[in-house]
Amino acid sequence: MGAGSLRVVFVTELTMPIRLRPRVLERPRDSVVVVTGGPPAGGGEYAQAARDLAVAIGGASVIAAVAGRRLAPELAGAGVVVPALAPGLLAPLASLCDWLGIAYAGCSPRAATLATDPALAAAVLQAAGITVASGVAIDRCAARGMDYLDPVRIRSAGAPAPHGHRIAATAQQLRAGLAAALAGGDQAWVEELVEGYAVSVPIVRTRTGDLLSGAAHDLAPGARFALDRPVAQSGAYVPADLDARAQSRIQRAAEAAYRALGLSGIASIEVVDDGDRSVVGMIDPAPVLTRSGLVVAQFAAIGLGPAELAAVLLSAARPGLRTAY
Repeated sequence: MGAGSLRVVFVTELTMPIRLRPRVLERPRDSVVVVTGGPPAGGGEYAQAARDLAVAIGGASVIAAVAGRRLAPELAGAGVVVPALAPGLLAPLASLCDWLGIAYAGCSPRAATLATDPALAAAVLQAAGITVASGVAIDRCAARGMDYLDPVRIRSAGAPAPHGHRIAATAQQLRAGLAAALAGGDQAWVEELVEGYAVSVPIVRTRTGDLLSGAAHDLAPGARFALDRPVAQSGAYVPADLDARAQSRIQRAAEAAYRALGLSGIASIEVVDDGDRSVVGMIDPAPVLTRSGLVVAQFAAIGLGPAELAAVLLSAARPGLRTAY
């Protein structure tokens, strides 16, 4: 052939078959996998929680959900998946487990979506007749014309509690709080500060569908007013000083909220009680479950240690739905 001419070769036969097979990690059907992951600021806590859960379960493996990592091949064939990751990652993981037909020890994609959005959660709870703090979703345009009237609590409408909320008692704090909340999402959730005794109650659903509540934790020891409540929690368990009537009222409100949102797995619910009514506040559908952490201590206070809590969590895992797409 002359210079510059093109030579074309047709391949008519392959002497060796080419087989493309996905990489799938084979796991025993009764194996337990703990999936962890979270933002850089809080990812260390979730990683530690995953390690602690693996120890409490006994023999569980841990996988980190990081950018660029395909979880499906690594989860395929697992018996149960346990979440130990930031609330914003719950719905995608639950959906993946449904698609793979794997039992999942956490809430459904719908429940995770509702619980991690305060505007959606408030609408669902109000429709169920549950008292919640009055609030409104504010976008960037509305934020520019919003005036300060009363003390409020501000958080991103797309960021689950208890991450990133602020209390505004002045016009300057309101502007700063709105700016911070809108930096993390398209809308800010602005709600009234409810006066009363603020506590958090952790709840887990059992295999029979009953709810088991841990001991109530005092969110603001020594604080007399809502403005005095700390934004950041120390993580140390402080038993709430409640009489029998208040304890029953608070527990009923927390469990009603858990059921109304369709939650499963472990969730932590804030309740403010003023002596006559219990108001449901922030909901955390994925509290950090480190062995020395708050939620584990709250369940330990009712006699449920880490291993027993893990057993309850696994026994109530949602069956994989094998959703067709």
